[in-house]
Amino acid sequence: MNRFASNPIDRHQVSVFRPTLEETIGPDHPVQLYNEILAQCQWSSWENQYFRAAGQPPIHPRIRASITLYGLGRGIRSSRVLEYMCCNSIDYIWLVWKNVMLWSICLNGKKLPRTVCREQHEELREAMDERMATPAGKALYRRRNWIAETPFAIIKAIMNLCNTIL
Repeated sequence: MNRFASNPIDRHQVSVFRPTLEETIGPDHPVQLYNEILAQCQWSSWENQYFRAAGQPPIHPRIRASITLYGLGRGIRSSRVLEYMCCNSIDYIWLVWKNVMLWSICLNGKKLPRTVCREQHEELREAMDERMATPAGKALYRRRNWIAETPFAIIKAIMNLCNTIL
């Protein structure tokens, strides 16, 4: 059994309505240069760092490096944009042979489950809202209103800033 993820499709596989993936990328396309250069590199030291404990097999380091370097060459630095390009751009699809990180999300349209988190002080805010809704809370707020707002009202009147918010 191979340690790394296998390619689900072959570049030479014929599609029904279009040419093969290999034919869509010409021999002088820049992605060919990246592929040739990275194919000549030794990846054994990187390969030894990977191990498969459970789940899907890891993506080969050459493929990961090719995505990153080709994206940087194209001015793309965001991993989300790189993932989008690997799902939708022919040259990226050719480069990674459909071995895309999170490919199931791109292909099947599945979304990761979202979690709704409460803010850190949400409980305190709710308790304060309940307290301020009582008659004692409203009286306290009226007192605060007079204490806090009166100095600003005096400053605005002295400086003739009637239409200015302080």
